[in-house]
Amino acid sequence: MKKLYTEGIPGMDYQKLKEAGANGVLMPVSEFSFGPQILYTPEQAALDLKRAKDSRLEVYFKVNRFFHEGDTAEIGAFLQDYVGCADGFYYTDPCVYELLKDLGALDKAVMEDDTMLASTYEIFSVLEEGVRRVVVSPECTGEEVLRIGDSLKNTEVLVYGPLCLSKSRRKFLSAYSMPAELNVSDPTGEYSLTVRETPFGTAVYEKQILDAGNWITRFSGVFDYFQIRNFTADEDALIDTVRYIRKRIDLEEKTLSSLGGFYSHE
Repeated sequence: MKKLYTEGIPGMDYQKLKEAGANGVLMPVSEFSFGPQILYTPEQAALDLKRAKDSRLEVYFKVNRFFHEGDTAEIGAFLQDYVGCADGFYYTDPCVYELLKDLGALDKAVMEDDTMLASTYEIFSVLEEGVRRVVVSPECTGEEVLRIGDSLKNTEVLVYGPLCLSKSRRKFLSAYSMPAELNVSDPTGEYSLTVRETPFGTAVYEKQILDAGNWITRFSGVFDYFQIRNFTADEDALIDTVRYIRKRIDLEEKTLSSLGGFYSHE
């Protein structure tokens, strides 16, 4: 079964999220994550961990910012507290990898880097280190994403949500999510951009949804893991999104099964 993960909303009804078709919830923790998504305080994450588990959801904490040397004790303590009960941790900074390795929990590490993980070689190198899964960079073109999924298992693809547009020099826009002619310096038309200052510079985020349907159709043949990045505090809207994308994934899986597993990128 193909798995669908979504960033959640603190205090939400996790049973409804499960019934909508989510396999797991991702909780970005405020002290250890940043971006346009809804953040959980550590206290709220601890409360919601149990509630989500009671709803039979997998639970992952997002601790995917970069850390200064003085921060490692705090993130290390957090990992130690939850390594026994969380299903995993989405990380970016290599220090989190080392901390999980020291805890004997690399099987709970999911690497998510919006700028680095843009080639088969880069992702293969990370998987060889023993992590559970790798999220493909949204800066890849659609064809690059398909090639990566074709070549490597245990990779996860983004299918919905806001994407950071200016983290690296490789390209400003994810080629599979937005029209190429849209310029970050001229945010006009139907797309709404937001600028967010972070401890590591300026990031520009696209606030509209991806055209998830078309890309789910193409990605379903090669990926087993899909991620929704949530940017709304509207619980009903998030659940509707999960339900829609789950239906698309199941439809494509049923179609592939009826074709005996044959799939073409064309």
